[in-house]
Amino acid sequence: MKKLLFVIATLVLGINMVYGQEKKVFDVVEQMPHFPGGDAALIQFLKENIKYPEAAEKNGIQGRVICTFVVKDDGSVTNVQILRSVDNLLDNEAVRVIQAMPTWVPGKQNGEPVFVKYTLPITFKLDTPKSQPHMVKVVDTVVPDTTPVSTTKVFDVVEQMPQFGSYTYKKFIPNPQNPQKGTYVTKTESGTAGLLAFLNRNVKYPVKAEENGIQGRVLCSFVVERDGSITEVKVIRSVDPSLDKEAVRVIQSMPNWIPGMQKGQPVRVKFTLPVTFRLQ
Repeated sequence: MKKLLFVIATLVLGINMVYGQEKKVFDVVEQMPHFPGGDAALIQFLKENIKYPEAAEKNGIQGRVICTFVVKDDGSVTNVQILRSVDNLLDNEAVRVIQAMPTWVPGKQNGEPVFVKYTLPITFKLDTPKSQPHMVKVVDTVVPDTTPVSTTKVFDVVEQMPQFGSYTYKKFIPNPQNPQKGTYVTKTESGTAGLLAFLNRNVKYPVKAEENGIQGRVLCSFVVERDGSITEVKVIRSVDPSLDKEAVRVIQSMPNWIPGMQKGQPVRVKFTLPVTFRLQ
């Protein structure tokens, strides 16, 4: 069976609700780390460097491996771990290619480079029958798939990934002479910054979970619909029912996103988002 590898580059943001002192490794910072050249370059790197394990191909093994790693303050990638396993063969290949990545542009907090935890899902899929052609490489020319774009299929990766729209909120600016006094200014953030602002201001730590010292990272997935609405919110890695429920609630309450695009048309796209609850 001929293989076709789809590399999922849904860039997942680790949202950390921190109650206490900052840790050395951040889940979210003012300026998140990124692959040199941006998302498109990361996708290209993965496509060119991932090798579908032969044994996995022969046995029809496929699926989504979710990995985490730390981008250090010098941009190097370390501490690569499997957050959600599919099979050892696919897991090992996902880890190998992440470890082979070039130095990233490090994340920054207060203008200083810091250690940041990053999450990346990589999906391995085997080729569909010849009656359903995809991208076909002929010599050095890539011949694009001309089949119509499905309006019902849920894509893992598309030409233009969906992104959070915008969020408007009031931010308190303290007076330098008297920090307890200050003024509120209206801010509107979009994209990653908007998503962070929305989650940081809308996630509520469940009282019972806080009282019982329950903390951890809830990994959720959802579908960004063609109109940007959020549906099919699921917990794919649970911590505790109360934390799971809160993570689902806040995701369901998000404003419409900018939908993903394939061949110039809006399509349904699956997105993965971890929300970390941490006590002091």
